[in-house]
Amino acid sequence: MIITYKTVYREAIMSDILDSKQIKVLHKTYTIKIYQDDSPISPREDDNLGTIIYWHRNYNLGEIDGRKDNIDPHEFVAQKRKEGAVILPVYLYDHSGITINTTGFSCQWDSGQVGWIFADKDAIRKWYQIKNITQKIRERVRDHLVNELETFDKYIRGDMCGFGSHIDSCWGFYDEKDCMEHAEECIPSEQNILDDIKEKEKQQDEAIANLVGTA
Repeated sequence: MIITYKTVYREAIMSDILDSKQIKVLHKTYTIKIYQDDSPISPREDDNLGTIIYWHRNYNLGEIDGRKDNIDPHEFVAQKRKEGAVILPVYLYDHSGITINTTGFSCQWDSGQVGWIFADKDAIRKWYQIKNITQKIRERVRDHLVNELETFDKYIRGDMCGFGSHIDSCWGFYDEKDCMEHAEECIPSEQNILDDIKEKEKQQDEAIANLVGTA
């Protein structure tokens, strides 16, 4: 997951508040607001085990454009299976927005298979730092590829979010709960606030002492 930290508080330019929470620590009240991320970074730009190849004229759905590269889908799948790659189908549902998965959709009119997500043997060995690819590893790879596509689907559907507060802001989350928990961790504890007060008092005392010493 790519998380983007920004120093600018974006409440002024964001209107889609998904959740909010107020946390009171000593005499201060901190407000956390969860927003839909309006400029997310595609998870396919992150490090991924799998590679997506797709055939669609309207959408960019992965790393390899099979139509543009004139790749025959049947020959491609046959070759990957022969090489021992782990490969799963990619289905698209296109109706007032798009969504993808590896299992297919019930609507036969607005959905269908558009590609594959796969992991070659070399990629698997490098990812898991292994030499022998067992059946158990292959099952782990399948689960991983499903998770990768689910994450990409959230990006496609615009379900990514971030938080803004006057303490910090952070973007690129795929789950509102995870986003809120991360935001709460940025709120200073009572001890942090007390330590900050003591440090400021110490600095003031030193400044007064310096003034008295030079008078």
